[in-house]
Amino acid sequence: MWELIWHDEFDGPAGTRPDRQKWTFDVGGNGWGNLEYQYYTDMAENVALDGNGSLVITALMVPNPETSRLECWYGLCRYTSARLLTRGSFEFTYGRVEARLKIPYGQGIWSAFWMLGANIGQNPWPKCGEIDIMENIGREPGVIHGTIHGPGYSRRQGISCPYMLRNGKAFSDDFHKFAIEWEPDVTRWYVDEEQFFGVTPNHLPSGKSWVFDHPFFLLLNVAIGGFWPGYPDESTVFPQKMMIDYVRVYKARKDSEMAIVDKDPNNTQSKSALLSPSLNHQMRGEVLQQLVPENAVGAEIGVHKGQFVRAILDSVKPAKLHLIDPWYLFGKEWEWAKDNRSTMEALIGILRAYEEELINGSIVLHIGYDLDILPTFPNQYFDWVYLDTSHQYEQTKRELGLLKLKTKTDGIIAGDDWHTDPDNMHHGVCQAVRELVENEPYEIVYADENNKQWAIRRICGF
Repeated sequence: MWELIWHDEFDGPAGTRPDRQKWTFDVGGNGWGNLEYQYYTDMAENVALDGNGSLVITALMVPNPETSRLECWYGLCRYTSARLLTRGSFEFTYGRVEARLKIPYGQGIWSAFWMLGANIGQNPWPKCGEIDIMENIGREPGVIHGTIHGPGYSRRQGISCPYMLRNGKAFSDDFHKFAIEWEPDVTRWYVDEEQFFGVTPNHLPSGKSWVFDHPFFLLLNVAIGGFWPGYPDESTVFPQKMMIDYVRVYKARKDSEMAIVDKDPNNTQSKSALLSPSLNHQMRGEVLQQLVPENAVGAEIGVHKGQFVRAILDSVKPAKLHLIDPWYLFGKEWEWAKDNRSTMEALIGILRAYEEELINGSIVLHIGYDLDILPTFPNQYFDWVYLDTSHQYEQTKRELGLLKLKTKTDGIIAGDDWHTDPDNMHHGVCQAVRELVENEPYEIVYADENNKQWAIRRICGF
């Protein structure tokens, strides 16, 4: 799918400065449009290889500003750092851009891996466009942001989405891969190959221009202070370092198709037979584990004897799991229920298997029709919901209408019965999900014709 066209692996002896054939430097202390405190230099003490395969940008406190005599917008400079860019040496339009970084931390520290339009000389910011692949303000060590800025949607009005590490981890603890896939009229953001954001021209404010259709160049920097991060205080430790393992840029191969969510919907083999739900609980749990955080509030809607519940508990480990609308309630209506025999089987199975969890409140069982039960929850309540209910278009459409309100803005709505074949009896689920994505600010983050699973998420900022 992708072909490498440019890269820097930062191999070389310790103390070596970056390759001047690839990188240039911004130098100075003018505040850089944000009243930042650092003076950017091209000195090895601020930017050099570490001899172990990484480039290191080091932000330093100036021990004696009077001696250094570096001038900043506020007087003698208190900090130094570095900002590298490929302007004039490497500029490109569209592709996959990625870097493996270990970023700094602390109040007032602002690290970034980003892109600016190469026409900035003729079209000053924000008309040139800006794509922030990764930004972090050090007081939020476990959160990064992906953002675009353009005319009429810049600074605080930039279209943005945060990504948070799970279990209280910090990005300064280890290396992480940050990437975008930039194509005509769409850009997607990834952390460690997990997509968390996507933007198209349809997401811009009314009447505003999409300015991401021309060459851009790359930037890496560590800033000190500014409007957004605030300024260092007594808790801030220096030096602070951004470690860059590599930067790579790829272009799309002509012989491949990109961004096909449905994994070849015309593949007749994938439509062979409906996977039996009773045989695929572990697989479904593994899919869900890729999409949702641990220790969150989730729900399974449509519970069939509780086998999938065990897979959820083992893989996702929710803090609270709501079991809504057990299938046994449909026993009198569904032919397969065999004279309502499934009623007692389902209820007894759930009560026996999860007695301890039901007693301590980590599992809550809601007996009733989901369209009646869901309105009783507060809005923005669920971190994730898994739909395993009627498999019909109208039912799924009504459920999605409620879950838009009941699921958090950054939450996941997932389910099964993903059939792109309109002749399949369960195709209505796929149809309802796709209509929601086409008409409202949601994106499909997972869809697989082979295992029948799907997941959607609201696009950040809308």
